[in-house]
Amino acid sequence: QSVGNAPIELVTNRTGSSGIYIRNTIGHTTGDITIISDATIVTNGSNSISAATSGVNYTYYANGIAAYNYESNSTGNITITNRGRISTYGAGANSGIKAEQKGSGEVTINHLAGYISTAGNGAHGIAIDAQSTSLASTGAITVDSRGRIETAGVGAHGIWIDSKSNSNTKVSNSGNIAVVSNSSKGIYARNAAATTGNIT
Repeated sequence: QSVGNAPIELVTNRTGSSGIYIRNTIGHTTGDITIISDATIVTNGSNSISAATSGVNYTYYANGIAAYNYESNSTGNITITNRGRISTYGAGANSGIKAEQKGSGEVTINHLAGYISTAGNGAHGIAIDAQSTSLASTGAITVDSRGRIETAGVGAHGIWIDSKSNSNTKVSNSGNIAVVSNSSKGIYARNAAATTGNIT
């Protein structure tokens, strides 16, 4: 599944609205998710999705770009590349870019240019949740952030990575990260339940 090169403006103001949303459903064990965006994305809704490729309706927060691989036996990778502007607002506003990996595939986030701004509590600029449930580990987690990231909410980190598997994590940042809350970090990465796996 892929969404490619979108030099457009996506604005959502309703409940049920993310800018770009792709979900690999349970039962699909192969297939990568790739998103490339040059768009301006603005979400302003609570607990929302605008478009789901799974054909199943679920309730999620108003992420700017979101990719979910919920199949624990999947080997599919998630790759998101952003060169546009992403802003999230509203009571349910979540991350600018969100990736969740439950399989053994890799997660790669490239924030190469542009701007990510979030306003909600717990609304991270870039968020990755990797927790393989039936395999020994997920693949490598890589973040390359060169654009600007700003968060205004409580517990809203610029880059947030929560790995509960034996995966290696690498974060490279050459952009500016600004957070307002004392409980927010510019970069927060942890390997919570793993016995191996490095964070660099």
